[in-house]
Amino acid sequence: NPCIFSLEPNKSKSVPVTFKPLARQSYNYTLTLSHDDPLRPAIRVTLLGVGEADRIAGITKIDFDTTALHDSAYKAYQIQALGFCALGIDGIKIVGKDALDFFCRTCDSLVFPFDIPARRDTVVGILFKPGAHGAREAEMQIWNADSLNNPFRVQLQGFGMGEPKMAVEPTSLSFLETCVGDTSIRSVLIS
Repeated sequence: NPCIFSLEPNKSKSVPVTFKPLARQSYNYTLTLSHDDPLRPAIRVTLLGVGEADRIAGITKIDFDTTALHDSAYKAYQIQALGFCALGIDGIKIVGKDALDFFCRTCDSLVFPFDIPARRDTVVGILFKPGAHGAREAEMQIWNADSLNNPFRVQLQGFGMGEPKMAVEPTSLSFLETCVGDTSIRSVLIS
């Protein structure tokens, strides 16, 4: 924007120059100072700036150990705010075919939205409590202000170990009519 002012000889004036980036990118502009001296060219000042934005980081996959159906496993997950700006976190959601087997254990204590200060992190606890035997999987979505990674997706995987199933045949044995002092042998098939 043009700024018109007068300057007395041998005096100086401070002129504010503001920078308000609209996108995550580098900017290069030239500020031209015109004057009324016909013998001197206009003065140019190069203006450089970088528009920074919220940036999120963290691992993108959490593997839980094999867990019995009546047990649970816990993992701490670190959400990192990279760059020079605070990272806004709007919510955390777990979705997918086995979403009910995974819980954000500490999410109830968080007040959404919240900010993670620049170059800092926050930790959320993820609990795996398998609801069935076999491989279990879901996705944790971290809704945030990083326009390039929203939502930030983390794959959750675990294996539920069911109670061992055992079959016995026959289900009863009869040792009738065995003389005192004799040995009678029968077999039970266990599978």
